Amino acid sequence: MNDDIGISIRVNMDPRDKRNRILASTDMYVLADHPTSKKAAWKTYRKALRDMDFTADPLVWPTAPEEDE
Repeated sequence: MNDDIGISIRVNMDPRDKRNRILASTDMYVLADHPTSKKAAWKTYRKALRDMDFTADPLVWPTAPEEDE
């Protein structure tokens, strides 16, 4: 199964593990030399991932920004 930004996830994956994989796979978007016009949007998305409330039911995942083409 793939999530909305193309990383591989297991159906019963721990939510924190999924969040950590997403963070790792989006590191490149916030690097100073990465060519994107949406750096602020990626930073906001990644902050929302780090600030997730894992006690919420249902768990609400932030939406990733669209990638530059």
